[in-house]
Amino acid sequence: MLKRMQSLIAVGVVGAMVCAGAVMAGPSQIKFTNVYTWGQTNGGGPFEVQPIGFDQGIGGIGKNGAGAGRFFTFCVERNEHIGGGRTYDAVVNTVADNGGISGGHPDPLDSRTAFLYTAFTKGTIADKLADSGLGSTFTYGTGASGQAIQDAIWFIEGELTNVGGAAKDLVTLAGNAVGQGGEWFGKGIGNIRILNLTVPGSGGAAQDQLVMIPLPIPAVMGLVGLLGVGGMVLKRRRLPDEVLS
Repeated sequence: MLKRMQSLIAVGVVGAMVCAGAVMAGPSQIKFTNVYTWGQTNGGGPFEVQPIGFDQGIGGIGKNGAGAGRFFTFCVERNEHIGGGRTYDAVVNTVADNGGISGGHPDPLDSRTAFLYTAFTKGTIADKLADSGLGSTFTYGTGASGQAIQDAIWFIEGELTNVGGAAKDLVTLAGNAVGQGGEWFGKGIGNIRILNLTVPGSGGAAQDQLVMIPLPIPAVMGLVGLLGVGGMVLKRRRLPDEVLS
């Protein structure tokens, strides 16, 4: 009986280690399939991108008009660049590694940006703005609205010093959401992360992007494996001595 339990524990530990290894896999990539998704003209997103080789799940796939297996993203920094049709190495992070124009090195993602991108990805940002009483409107698929959310993100992340119109209202909306009593209060950055992009081969820095990451299944399985090990150890301690013989 003891040998059988030891075997089960070993299997649980190995399973947890394998799952943890899957989560810790190397860089993935994204390809910019459309850099003028909504006809914006002043730079920035939304960009439509294709994730390649991600071990972690990507949230919002196919949402808000994106093609199947793709998602929309926005720039975090303004002093780096990406190119349409190009593929970049991508590492999921909570910071912009080079900091952008005014951020630290690295520069942590702001919770207000996380709120806006979550609402955008889930298709609720238009309703939230309409219910806010701020006066501006947001329409999915238009260049003006796409530019407004990009400018709001850039302002929040310290890449712009001034915004007006819908972008300003989006900044106010996000500030209210993360403040005391707001719907995003205490949530931090939620499931939103930054993709640190580099040029394949050269490793040169490219413009970091936003992504929604659900809790990876390997991480859940790893946790289950570890809990299983703990449970078996506790069970073993409670068994009579004769059962362990």
